[in-house]
Amino acid sequence: MNAKTRETSADTIEYKTTREQCAAEIVGVVCSGCGGQLEPIETVDNSDHPTFWPGCMACSKFNYGVDPKIFRVARRLVESYYVLRYSRLREGDYQYLESQTDGASNIVLRVLHEARIEGLLSSADAGAKP
Repeated sequence: MNAKTRETSADTIEYKTTREQCAAEIVGVVCSGCGGQLEPIETVDNSDHPTFWPGCMACSKFNYGVDPKIFRVARRLVESYYVLRYSRLREGDYQYLESQTDGASNIVLRVLHEARIEGLLSSADAGAKP
């Protein structure tokens, strides 16, 4: 059996992304919504092919994650009401904090990206994936 297949009683399944490939993509990152640990989750892609996607079991979302520092900044911005990415959400809504923090994480990443372009930060200073 090669790394991209799994034996079943009926036949061999070929994965688009293996568990190992998926796990390698999420080393050193946390969920951008809740800060939880990401893990490879077996699923199917939009073409119904078996694959693994990174996800967070704590908040039940597929997620490629962010550097823990990015998460902490985003969470502080949300908790201080400085950045509320989704205006339609209200405190008390299901996964309000996680959704707002996920949105704020994307904003923080974009600001860091733009700061690198402008020469305000080096890639090493930003500590984030582009």
